[in-house]
Amino acid sequence: MKLSREDINNLIPQSPPFLLLDQITDATEDSIFSQYTFLPDADFFKGHFPSDPIVPGVLLCECCLQSGAVLMALQKNSLKDRKAIVTKMDKVKFKNFVRPSEKLDIHVNVIEHIENFSLMKGKILRNDTLIMTLEFMVGVTP
Repeated sequence: MKLSREDINNLIPQSPPFLLLDQITDATEDSIFSQYTFLPDADFFKGHFPSDPIVPGVLLCECCLQSGAVLMALQKNSLKDRKAIVTKMDKVKFKNFVRPSEKLDIHVNVIEHIENFSLMKGKILRNDTLIMTLEFMVGVTP
């Protein structure tokens, strides 16, 4: 299954400029693969080490969280009228930096479903180089 940025925008409540997914390249019942490229003109680069810009780690986490939200939206036929709320982030590990214009591959897998909550594990790679990993729990409002 492939989804465009427009398709993603129709599934989850995040929207530009805070939609941090360019496309979904594949999705199954319990996993999703997406991509995103941080453009060099993003405002945060002006202040996040202007002479040597890198993507803030919290935005990398958000890429995984949004991918997880899309996965949940696909399972529930949309989250537009509901919210996916992050209730926990754990085991966050940053292994490398991300610089402007680098394409990221984002992988998220469901570890466990518990009622309206899903425990997920995410990782981000750049050309097969591990950038970060994390585990997170997301709940969906009724």
